[in-house]
Amino acid sequence: MLFSDAGWRGVVLQPNNTSIEIIKSEGGQLSQRGLSEAVTISEGKLGGGLIGTVAEGQPSSASRKSDHLNDMPNPNDARWEVSSHDRPSPPKKPYIPHELQIKEVKAGAGTSLQQLIATAHQEKLVGLESFFGIPARVGGALRNNVHGGPDNFDRYVKEATLLHIRTGEITTWPHDRFAFGYDHSILQQKREWLVWEVTLMLSRADEPLWQKFDLYYKAWQSYKNATQTAAGTAGCVFKNIPSQDAAEHHVPVSAGANIDRLFGLGANLRSAHISASHGNFFQTNDKGQGASEDMLSFINYIREETAKKTGISLEPEIEFVGF
Repeated sequence: MLFSDAGWRGVVLQPNNTSIEIIKSEGGQLSQRGLSEAVTISEGKLGGGLIGTVAEGQPSSASRKSDHLNDMPNPNDARWEVSSHDRPSPPKKPYIPHELQIKEVKAGAGTSLQQLIATAHQEKLVGLESFFGIPARVGGALRNNVHGGPDNFDRYVKEATLLHIRTGEITTWPHDRFAFGYDHSILQQKREWLVWEVTLMLSRADEPLWQKFDLYYKAWQSYKNATQTAAGTAGCVFKNIPSQDAAEHHVPVSAGANIDRLFGLGANLRSAHISASHGNFFQTNDKGQGASEDMLSFINYIREETAKKTGISLEPEIEFVGF
C-alpha cells in the first residue's frame, strides 16, 4: 500500500491468531480428506481477540484466473520472471506428483507467511516455498492471492473462516466463493469481511522429493535475495501483463522487465526512484523519508509513458490510501 503524506483516519483490524495446525488425514489423493485430531505445531489458540477496520484502498480486478490445487504448477511459465545477461534465471520448482498424501494445514490469519512456509517445509509439506520473501500475513496472502514464482496462493487454499466486522458473524467460505484471480480475490471488494483462519492443502513429500524441495527452497531464497530489494518498498508496484496482451504488443509479460527496458534501473523523479535490482520495485530516497506525492507522481508517469511507448496499460498491484 502507498499511504498519503496527509495520513488516513481509521482503525486497522488485525487478527491475533497466529497458530499453525496440521490435520492428520487418511489416504493420499486430493479427494480424500478424512480428518482426525489436530497436531499443534506452534503455540497459539484460534480464539482470542482483535487488535486495533481494514484499511480502505482501491480494489484490484482479476486479470487472469489462477489454477486450483488439482492443477500442478508449471515451473517453466515465463509470465512470472524474466532473466537476462545480468539477471540470474529463477530456480525451477520440482514437480509434485498427484498421488502424494495430502494434509490439511490450518493457519491463523495473523500468522506470518514466512513462518507458515518454514513450518510446512520443516514438516516436509511442500509447495509454499515459492512464496519466500513476500512480507505478508496469511490473511493478506489470501485476500490479495499473492503470487510467488509459478504459483498463486489460492492453488493451495481449501477454505477460509471469515468474520463480519459489523455483525460479528463467523462463517466458512469454500475456495470457489473467493473468485480468485491473478493478485485478486472477492475480498478486495467485500471489505466488511475479515479473514480469521485459512485451511490449506499441502502434499507431504517422501525423502527424495523433500531433498529436491529443500535444495529448491534454498536456491529460491538466494535468488530472491539477489534480485529483489524488499527494504523501503511496497513490493511489486504493477501487475504482470496478461500473456495475450503482451504477445499482441510484442513486449515481455514481466512488468519489471518492461520498466527496466523503457526507463532503466535507478531512474528517478524527485524523491522516488526505481530499485537498482528490480524494475517493479520503487523506493524513496533519504532512507524512506521521501514524499508519497512524489511516489504517486512517479507511478503515474511510468504508467503514462509505458502506455505511449508500448500501448500497454500497467495495472497497479499496490493499493492507494488517503489520496
